[in-house]
Amino acid sequence: MNYDAEELQKLIETSIAEGKRQESDSASPLDQEYPSLILLEKLTPIVREVVQKSMEMNVKTTVTLADLTGSIIYCYRMPGCILAGLDLSTKKAYSAVAMNAATASLQQSVQPGADLYQLETMTNGEIVTFGGGVPLRSPNGRLIGGVGVSGAPRSQQDHELAGYFAERFLHIFFSK
Repeated sequence: MNYDAEELQKLIETSIAEGKRQESDSASPLDQEYPSLILLEKLTPIVREVVQKSMEMNVKTTVTLADLTGSIIYCYRMPGCILAGLDLSTKKAYSAVAMNAATASLQQSVQPGADLYQLETMTNGEIVTFGGGVPLRSPNGRLIGGVGVSGAPRSQQDHELAGYFAERFLHIFFSK
C-alpha cells in the first residue's frame, strides 16, 4: 500500500497515540491490525538495509527516526555501536526536523561570524550541526519527519547512511 504525506503523518500520529493507550484495554494489540504494526513492518526492512550498508562500510551505527514533533518513533542500535551513537542519532533526527535541513548542511552556518553561530550552545546541545541527520520528505517536498544515524568514525559516513535511509523511505512509502 502506498501512502500520501497526510496519510503517512496520520499513521505516525495514530501509532504514537496507540503507544500511549492504557494497558487495561481489553483487546490485545496483536489481535488486531494496528497502524503501528504496519509502520513497524515497513520501517524494519529499511533499517535492515541501512544496517547491511553499515556492515559493508565496516561501521556500527544507531538509526533513529523522529516524527514532525521531533519525538522518537523508531530506534535501532547495532551491537557494538559506540554508546554515544544512541544520543547523537536521536539529536540528529530531531535536528533534521527542527531545522528542516540535513545536519551536514548546517556546518558552515554555525562557524564564527555566520548567521547561526553558537546554535548548538543556544539550544543546549539539542541541535547538532554535523552529518548524519536528514529530513524525510514526501514526493512533493513536505517535511514528514527526520532520520538520524550515528556511530561511524566520520560524520560523512553517517550522512551517507541517513541519506540512504531517506531514499529507501521515499521508495517504500510513496512509490506506486
